[in-house]
Amino acid sequence: MKESSNFRVMGGGLTILIVVAVALWGEFSESGKSVWNVALAAMLLALAVAAVLGQRYCRAHAGEIGEARFDTRNEGDR
Repeated sequence: MKESSNFRVMGGGLTILIVVAVALWGEFSESGKSVWNVALAAMLLALAVAAVLGQRYCRAHAGEIGEARFDTRNEGDR
């Protein structure tokens, strides 16, 4: 089975993120308020970077992520 490249796998999620970021920019940007627009751009960029890094982490550690199982029995019952 051929394994997809990381770029192709991340493509769908990043496309959706870009669409959402453009919509958020259109909704919240205000002309004449450059400080606010720079802060908004920084937040949207940080969101995109966090999504990419989060997806890379989840792909690399897929076997480690899941429901935690703890032994809740009493000491004497083990």
